[in-house]
Amino acid sequence: MNWTCPLCKNLFVFAEKKPHHNAVILEHLYREHKLLSCQKVAAVFALGRKTISRQMVRLGLNKVPRGSLLGEFNHNYGKQASAETRQRQSNAQKERFKREPSPMRGRIASNITRRKLSDAHKQLWQDPKYRQHMSEAHSGPGHSGENHPRWMGGPVTRICVECGNQFEVPRSYVTAGIGRFCSRTCYGKWQSRERTGHNNPSWKGGPFPYGYLWPIQRKRARNRDNHICQLCGATKEEIGREVDVHHICSFRESRDHTLPNLICLCWSCHKHCEHHREDCPEPRKNWLLSEAVVTGECYSGI
Repeated sequence: MNWTCPLCKNLFVFAEKKPHHNAVILEHLYREHKLLSCQKVAAVFALGRKTISRQMVRLGLNKVPRGSLLGEFNHNYGKQASAETRQRQSNAQKERFKREPSPMRGRIASNITRRKLSDAHKQLWQDPKYRQHMSEAHSGPGHSGENHPRWMGGPVTRICVECGNQFEVPRSYVTAGIGRFCSRTCYGKWQSRERTGHNNPSWKGGPFPYGYLWPIQRKRARNRDNHICQLCGATKEEIGREVDVHHICSFRESRDHTLPNLICLCWSCHKHCEHHREDCPEPRKNWLLSEAVVTGECYSGI
């Protein structure tokens, strides 16, 4: 029978029933074309990997040891895939995810199974040969520097905005719009000069006096709320300090120190409510029954 190699178009004449039963043909694909894998040889005949593996064992053909395909012994060592090859690999990966999900997807393994998997993984990484194999597989000329598929050009030389010295930063910093200072010291000096007073985005006009009656109203608001944060329920003892008194409507806008406009909050809740007024709780409904109000001691203006 005749068989033409689809890779080199050579014609082979053999006496066996099928071409993959012939030792010369298998040796030709495995060695001369450097397929070096039963799975790749099987793809030529549209067969399964185990079928080719059994035939090679029956014919006495030696396979390439797994360890000899690592590092510089691999025929792809130091090579970089072309744009067409990378696109083909990407499409194949996308097609793989379009297939039906695995029947094991979504299932939760038992504690015993998870423990077995964890022990097996730890045992695998404790093997020096396996660690050496992984180190060689992820290092070398094909995985570092300009040969890396994600190489973007290396570090970028920039001039510090504060001191004028040159320094290098990763290219990703430049893309993200950061990396303008050579050190945190220079950044602190720049921020102290350029982000203070009216130059600060949070500037609201400078200090605004609350008036001499503010300490009195602050004390009455704390007594009304029993020194407890009205948003998260944290007590004075849990916070480790006195609770803050927050103006529900900003005093800069309302000039209002009355108790209906005051609420007790812890430090973190106070900071949150300063920027999210909608989350600020309302004062307690029974505050009008407090002793200070009944006796007429409550201040209702500034």
